[in-house]
Amino acid sequence: MAGSKMKVAEELVDGEKIVRVRMSCWNPVAFFLLLWWSFWTFGVVSALKKAVSDPSIIVWLLIALPADVVVFWLMMLMFFGKRVITLGGGKGSVFTGVGPVGFTKRFACDRTARLLIEERECHSKRGTYTQYELMLRNYTGPAKDVRIYDDTERGSVEGVRDALVKGLGLTDAVPSVREAAEAGALGEKPVVILAGRNDRK
Repeated sequence: MAGSKMKVAEELVDGEKIVRVRMSCWNPVAFFLLLWWSFWTFGVVSALKKAVSDPSIIVWLLIALPADVVVFWLMMLMFFGKRVITLGGGKGSVFTGVGPVGFTKRFACDRTARLLIEERECHSKRGTYTQYELMLRNYTGPAKDVRIYDDTERGSVEGVRDALVKGLGLTDAVPSVREAAEAGALGEKPVVILAGRNDRK
């Protein structure tokens, strides 16, 4: 996430420690979107005026108007948006939006959850690059791996992981799957580790 600045907050809710990691969604691509959106919107407005005398233009507008709204939302997100990762109390969430408006992904976080950093090779017209993904892996609940953050900069992903680990006071001990499941049943302390892309045994 280009230009993101991380802020960490901790609080107690019903005796459970909650950690929130907040980051800006700022991205310089927003300037390109602003230029593109300006020309596109000008075309949409012109088409709306012509639609009065030429109803066939309405078909194009049915496609153009939703695209205009989507690009505007992405532009606002890159200029003023935020991503907030909340973890603790047996659950977690990731909010992405502008102010109070946005989307929230909610998930379980059992007592043996592990945070894994995985690498994924991606291809684009500009070449090949590596995407780093921060995954939350549960052992005792129905939900398994949940992606809570990703970036092309490993340091950014490690910073989010370290903030969550430090804030929740987790250990870096590595349990087996069976030991993790048993620890969850006994209500022991959560376990968080760092793993690479091959840690999927």
